[in-house]
Amino acid sequence: CVVGGGFTGLWTAIIAKQRDANRDVALIESHEIGSGATSRNGGFMDYSLTHGIANAQERFPDEVAILEQLGRENFAEIEKVIREYNIDCDFERNGAIEVASSWHPENYTEELQEDFV
Repeated sequence: CVVGGGFTGLWTAIIAKQRDANRDVALIESHEIGSGATSRNGGFMDYSLTHGIANAQERFPDEVAILEQLGRENFAEIEKVIREYNIDCDFERNGAIEVASSWHPENYTEELQEDFV
């Protein structure tokens, strides 16, 4: 039984059924499926599990490589499921943008270029 029909709940239900096709999967949602916070986001999805490489390096320095790998695998799997189930969500893989919300050191943009090139 999965409670909540947002992005995470739907994803959990899909994976549960894929792992065992004989499993009964119930999805319980108090409103419309995909409503709530899932319907009010900006529609952006990123592979980062740590909210950016700088945050990963600061908080999880020994696990950065595996976290980046898992994030990319997760992103690819989401794209695969969208295409496999023909989910009408206007999915496009079109890059990312890094936005600074406060002042950063002079070399911040150079570090970003090194991380992403």
